[in-house]
Amino acid sequence: MRTFDLFAYRIDWNVNEAAATKVVLKVTLDSADPAKAAMTWNPDQTGMFAGCGVGSTISADGLTLTCVIGDVAEGSHGTIKPTVKLGMGQDGSPLTAHVVMSDTNGSVDATSTPLAAAVSEAPAGNFVKGAPKASGLVTDATGARGYVVNFPITLQNLSALSFPSKGAGQLDASAPQEFYDHFWTAPAGTTLATASQMSAAGVVGTNCGPSVAANGLLPDAPSDWTGSCASNLGSAYPVWKITIVGGSYSLTPVDAKGTIITGQIVVWLPEAGVQAAAAANDGVVAPFDNSISSDDASKAVNATTLTPIGVKGSSTAAEPSTTDNSTHFTIGGTPPPPGGSGTSSTWFSHYAQLAANYVELSYTQNGGNVVEPRSCDDPVLRGELHNRLRRDAVVGQWPGLPWDAGEHAALRLHVRACLGHH
Repeated sequence: MRTFDLFAYRIDWNVNEAAATKVVLKVTLDSADPAKAAMTWNPDQTGMFAGCGVGSTISADGLTLTCVIGDVAEGSHGTIKPTVKLGMGQDGSPLTAHVVMSDTNGSVDATSTPLAAAVSEAPAGNFVKGAPKASGLVTDATGARGYVVNFPITLQNLSALSFPSKGAGQLDASAPQEFYDHFWTAPAGTTLATASQMSAAGVVGTNCGPSVAANGLLPDAPSDWTGSCASNLGSAYPVWKITIVGGSYSLTPVDAKGTIITGQIVVWLPEAGVQAAAAANDGVVAPFDNSISSDDASKAVNATTLTPIGVKGSSTAAEPSTTDNSTHFTIGGTPPPPGGSGTSSTWFSHYAQLAANYVELSYTQNGGNVVEPRSCDDPVLRGELHNRLRRDAVVGQWPGLPWDAGEHAALRLHVRACLGHH
């Protein structure tokens, strides 16, 4: 019988050779391990089963049905079909029901052969790779510049849902859950973030382990499990083997999806690699993709070629799908149109953010210098824009840049011309 399913016992009774008074069927559910096979009687809306008369009861623990048949004549017979609701159970656990039939004058005294069945289940869990949170451009203790990206990873215990799937089995905390993180579009130089890099970005916790609510992605993870990432195993792109050890899978999930494990993996993307990814795309936005899978580093994957992760319980069973095992994200954004207002999206480096700030200012020419706007596709213009805006200016402060009036006016025109194309 599948976990969380309903099933019924057919119990046939008869009285022979003499009439009987106040006949009662006492049917007791039993299991070799009740803790692993929680089954209870499941009566209809009347609170009882058809064929059981006035005075019939179900014990407080839901295991014993006392079905009052009443006074019956010799030769009488009948059938009841009481329904059982099975909760959690371990695959193969026996389910039995014992029936004792009796009456008040002792003319009826019969005990059935135990009615036997068994639990059928497989562990039911689902891993999710959530949308990450990327920092702005930061500088670590060595002077390296880059971005810190925090990826949330969760494990859903599908047997802990309010209405779990039939046949769903419990996850086993004693069996490590293992899978691989494939950053298959990572820019060159991508690594797990160091403590210095995480500190620069304001990310707390470990670079591979339980989530921390202060990071703004997931709640604090329960303290009864640990996570670890093996060193990069990939060659074409980074691949980290993630191992989850422990976990109280009997805890109440943190959401309606059955989430019971919440973790994070934090990576470092070098500035140059992000800029190269943006240049290869549209010059502004750097797109990236990341997936988790049971595929190890020997297989190059993408979002459509993932193998479901095996979750462990009484056996190992594949998660239901890989539709939420991947995440697509970008570093960068599209600026507002020239002359517009409002705050632009986060840009992939501070020189582009300065350009976004510029378009929020009124357009004026300075010192009578008029420069004919050139196409944003002009490589010379792009080079000038890149070099000038990368000078040591404070992000967000357009006034006061160390340029003379002519340079300032020309730069404004160049920025306006370039932004007009995006």
